[in-house]
Amino acid sequence: MSIEDIRALKHAKPFRPFELVTKHGERIYIEQPIRIALSPIGDSVAGYGQDGSFFLMLSDIVSVRRRTVRRKKSRDR
Repeated sequence: MSIEDIRALKHAKPFRPFELVTKHGERIYIEQPIRIALSPIGDSVAGYGQDGSFFLMLSDIVSVRRRTVRRKKSRDR
C-alpha cells in the first residue's frame, strides 16, 4: 500500500467513495475527497469520517477498497 494509491483515489475524476482498511480490521469510509488529507512526506493519512476524525500511519493501512454502489434492477413488463 502506498500513499500514491490513496492519492490517486482521492483525486480521481469522477471521485468514487472508498474505504481504508486497517491491520486491526477497522474500515474508514471516505465519502468525499475533502474528508481526507495525505502527509506531504507520505507516511500518514488524516481526515474526518462520519464518526469524527482519524489519524493513521500508512503502515497501519492494509488495503484500500472502492465502494460499489448497487443499483436497483428495473423490471420490464
